[in-house]
Amino acid sequence: MLLPIGTDRPLARPTLVTIALIIANVAVYSTGQAIGRVDPERIKALGDLLTLDPDNFRWWGLFSYAFLHGGLWHLLGNMVFLWVFGPNVEDRFGRIWFLVFYLVGGAAAGGFHAMFNPSPVIGASGAIAAVTGAYLVLFPRTMIKTLFLIFFSLINVPATWFIGARIAWDLYSAGGGWSGNVATGAHLAGYGFGVAVGPDVIVTTSGV
Repeated sequence: MLLPIGTDRPLARPTLVTIALIIANVAVYSTGQAIGRVDPERIKALGDLLTLDPDNFRWWGLFSYAFLHGGLWHLLGNMVFLWVFGPNVEDRFGRIWFLVFYLVGGAAAGGFHAMFNPSPVIGASGAIAAVTGAYLVLFPRTMIKTLFLIFFSLINVPATWFIGARIAWDLYSAGGGWSGNVATGAHLAGYGFGVAVGPDVIVTTSGV
């Protein structure tokens, strides 16, 4: 298993929005854990209100679901990918447009899931897939610094290979019906959104 830990691409400006999104996700999770210990029924009601549930659709769920996580590892896994891929995309898009892109990408991924899957969905992976999809078309030759967990060694992998492998795995899982409780449809929709919209954002924000 390869875990991304960084890239070799320098930044032209400090990263702010990516860090703010990570803080927001961690804060929501931590707050939910704290409330759940005191009042489990209340946190369940809040979770039901903010989850994207196709059978009980609320428009704000398209955005709020991306800040909810089912467990610590779910949260940490998503935040690692956001930390690695978010800064370069934020740097290229500009802070405001990156935030808009992230939120709309998450909504697009969640909306696609809701159209074809009746299961409720939570997690930032759809929005982060949009970011990584944009990364794929914007920085295909960037090297991704990864930790090879089996041998606990560091290797550099081209962004095209690393992200392409993630997309291929989601396609394989979705096609074989082996997704389990992973919303692979939302992942794939996020990748598609990032690949399709990313270049247009560059044109929009050129020179900003």
